[in-house]
Amino acid sequence: VYRIPNGESVYTEQDVVYLLGCTEISSMFLQMVTAASDTGWVRDGLVARSLHWTKPAFSLSYIGVRVIWWPINARPMIYNALGLLVQHNQLLTIRLLSGSVAVCMAGLSTMQLQWGYIIMRKVIRTVIYYKEI
Repeated sequence: VYRIPNGESVYTEQDVVYLLGCTEISSMFLQMVTAASDTGWVRDGLVARSLHWTKPAFSLSYIGVRVIWWPINARPMIYNALGLLVQHNQLLTIRLLSGSVAVCMAGLSTMQLQWGYIIMRKVIRTVIYYKEI
C-alpha cells in the first residue's frame, strides 16, 4: 500500500485483500480439476464423478467474484489512480505509480470481463445442449 504524504492512497488495505485473496476464490475449484487431471486421477471413475460439481462451482464463483464483484472494487481504484495521475503537484514517482495502477486495473478488468463472457457463453451452450438431449 503506497500512502501519499497528504493522506491519499493509490489503493487501500481492503483493496489488497480483495485483489490478492478474494478474487482467487473461483480458482480453487478450477485447481481441483487441474490437480486431478495432472495426477491421472481423472481416469478413475470415482474421482471423475466426485469432481463433476467443480466446473459449475467454478463458473458460478467466477461470474460472482470476477464479473460482478470485480468492477465494484476496480472502479474506485482506477478513479483514485487517475485522480492522482492528473494532479500536477504530485511527485513524478507518485504519478507513475498511479498511472501504472490505472492501466493495470483497466487491463485486468477487461480480461475479467472477457473471460467471464467466454465462461457464460459455455454455460449457456451447455444448458441448451442438455435441453436438446
